[in-house]
Amino acid sequence: MDALSHIVTPGVAQKVEAANERLFGQLIDPVGIATIALSAGICEEALFRARCSPAGHPLDRAGVRGVLPVRLSLDAAAVLVLAIGLGVLRRITNTTTTTPGHVV
Repeated sequence: MDALSHIVTPGVAQKVEAANERLFGQLIDPVGIATIALSAGICEEALFRARCSPAGHPLDRAGVRGVLPVRLSLDAAAVLVLAIGLGVLRRITNTTTTTPGHVV
């Protein structure tokens, strides 16, 4: 998706890449990487899936989550697809199951 994004929307892809580099470029410590993965997965699942709309449709939550983190681009489409998948998983199982999936 990243390579396709650079072809289709090179300007947006470069901005997303620059933002990611600023945020995570110096992050080389495995403990730091694990901390960010765990905190994002746990906090987002608890906030967006468990608290905000536990009975809502997976597409409702995925739409909010897919648009919030990045500008409209192929990167946002990738986030949206993952959010839909986690929403469907949450609908079938529970938040305890989706949290490890989000962390990974």
